[in-house]
Amino acid sequence: MKKSVFAVTLSFALGSSTFLPLAAQAESESIVYSAEWDTPEFIGEEFEAEDLDGEDKVWGFLEQHQDSFRIDGEVRDHFKVLDEVTDRETDMTHYRVQEMYEGIPVYGYQQTIHVNEDGNVTAFLGNYAPDLSNNDDLTKKPKLKSDKAVKEAIKDLEDEIDKKVEKFEVKPKGNLYIYIKEDESYLAYEVELNFLDPQPGRWKYFIDANSGDVINKYNMLHEITGTGTGVLGDSKSFEVTKVSNTNYTTKDTTRGKGIETYTARNRYTLPGTLGSDTDNKWTDGALVDAHAYAQKTYDYYKSAHNRNSYDNNGAKLISTVHYGSNYNNAFWNGVQMVYGDGDGSVFRPLSAGLDVVAHELTHAVTEKTANLIYQNESGALNESISDIFGAMIDNDDWLMGEDVYTPGTPGDALRSLE
Repeated sequence: MKKSVFAVTLSFALGSSTFLPLAAQAESESIVYSAEWDTPEFIGEEFEAEDLDGEDKVWGFLEQHQDSFRIDGEVRDHFKVLDEVTDRETDMTHYRVQEMYEGIPVYGYQQTIHVNEDGNVTAFLGNYAPDLSNNDDLTKKPKLKSDKAVKEAIKDLEDEIDKKVEKFEVKPKGNLYIYIKEDESYLAYEVELNFLDPQPGRWKYFIDANSGDVINKYNMLHEITGTGTGVLGDSKSFEVTKVSNTNYTTKDTTRGKGIETYTARNRYTLPGTLGSDTDNKWTDGALVDAHAYAQKTYDYYKSAHNRNSYDNNGAKLISTVHYGSNYNNAFWNGVQMVYGDGDGSVFRPLSAGLDVVAHELTHAVTEKTANLIYQNESGALNESISDIFGAMIDNDDWLMGEDVYTPGTPGDALRSLE
């Protein structure tokens, strides 16, 4: 069934982080309070700020509602402006703000404040955790150094996967935060462990900065299980680079800072070898799909949302196919896309699914904008937004992964959005 044409406005995850559905929900209430904290999570009252300049609009608005947030002292000591984005079409400006305590960011507690074309604040969205001063441990100097926290995280990881990790794709480091879990606040180090061997993983750890205990951990690797051994047989055209009369490479220099597609040749090293061909008639189906679909996804975001790659700054799109042997997954590892060939019975090569490629690259967009924590409700939103944009870009039907999942079963798919 073909989709009917309709307009989708989802500025969240495209740079402005405007949660319009929530605002619509709260039309009848100018202030909605968090059930967890009893502080505002939505404020829809207009605050006249046209006489204020830049970030002073943010500070003036927050000072106006200081009592609602139960803030004692200077408001500027409790927030930090992280980013400012102006939408040229609407002339609205969106500020991303971070809750702070004693100069330390509170992990996951970011807010957005929206200013209209007249220079007035129109909305506030986000959670604010009050009363952190009740925990004396948050003001003490950490007993643990950051490098020790990293070692504790690695030790726990290797116990978790029952293997030793010899190499990390990004050097692990500990970043100090106030971390809140189950109504308890901790002084903690956030540590990310990004690795490919013995199995791909991108683990997030929170280590108590005093005891060294693991407060929380989860794997951020966005995976879609996949199998496959060939292409669907459809013809595609895409940009490549001519190196010589007898050598072409899957390197596109016409979009952003480039789109490059590599082959791991069934090994576990990234990015692998840049795809090449002698007559520019490409027969590696997985390579063709990954390269063409990365271009198509880039083009969608550029034409529909005027977004230049996932970071809106032209970031290079790097993909690797033929990762491992019969590998049944595809993932975004924070740097690039990776596609396995699958085992040929449950899935074909994952790069053969346009919605799979679009889904995973949308995780990169979300990571660079709203940066939704990949756990609980925010993790569910992260996944569902990727599905939504996967369906927008691969718009032949409402099925997700139908081109790669169970090739021997007609009409099957991973999920349906219908």
